[in-house]
Amino acid sequence: MDGQLDDFPVRVRVVDADRLDRDSFDPAVPLIVHGVLDRARAKWTDDWLLDRFGDDRCQVSLDSRTARRAHETQVPLARFLESMKKADGAADDVPAYLFHSSVGSDAAEDLLDDLDIPQPIVELGVPSLHRFFVGPVFSGTLPHFHTHAVNALSRGRKRWAIYEGKNARVTAALMRRSLRDFGSGSQAYDWFQSECATLRHRPMVRLWEFVQEAGDLVYIPGGLIHAVVNLAPVVGFTVEFEPEEAALEPIAVGAGQRAARGPWSAGPRLPGPRLPGPRFPGPRLPGLRPGVRNPRASWYRGGI
Repeated sequence: MDGQLDDFPVRVRVVDADRLDRDSFDPAVPLIVHGVLDRARAKWTDDWLLDRFGDDRCQVSLDSRTARRAHETQVPLARFLESMKKADGAADDVPAYLFHSSVGSDAAEDLLDDLDIPQPIVELGVPSLHRFFVGPVFSGTLPHFHTHAVNALSRGRKRWAIYEGKNARVTAALMRRSLRDFGSGSQAYDWFQSECATLRHRPMVRLWEFVQEAGDLVYIPGGLIHAVVNLAPVVGFTVEFEPEEAALEPIAVGAGQRAARGPWSAGPRLPGPRLPGPRFPGPRLPGLRPGVRNPRASWYRGGI
């Protein structure tokens, strides 16, 4: 299975952190940045992570959807790391994915300080949602979108697909299809094997595909749909940036869902969906009253 996941045409821009300036940075285009995690990789050992997160109970997703539904539980980080060591990198039929989330510009300031993020990316907005993540091989996240974000990978390998339609209507249709076809229990590796390749041959779709290696930082533009599958056990940190002025009008995807107009759409290209502070609109979920949206951004897991 992993051989098939590793076999695809690579398309992405790669740049060194010290060479990314305002003139060369296009916030509408994904990229890999080298030289951001040197200090973090030396510091983020298992012992340090256990000391940092202690016995906090972390969200563990048992499928790759981005919604809080039945396939989710909570466990302490220590127990999860121990279970991964026992598995010794072997694939699991149900690859659990752990997240420790925090909201607010200073909620994970110490982790951000360990990263040498280039200034043009930092200037996109205020850090609003932070997620530390740990996952085994074949864990991942199905297609979703959010504001501008970065994904810093300390260990492991992640395969990415980032894409958009040539207009808002196509982008919304792409997102609807993913939500419709990959329901409860779905895994990201199924989407990559059955759906990702079809996007390459669709003239109305723009697609970037690549593998993020340990030490790489990936920049994800706001509003672009993306999915990931882990090709090896991973440890990392992701940050979403809330634009100080959200000038982009969202478009309807379906009941309670929104998609941002991508860079090919008419009107402003950036920054991403209009979001009220750190709370984000989401789809209507079972158990909520009709017309009541999920108040947390749990239906997407920020570029993980």
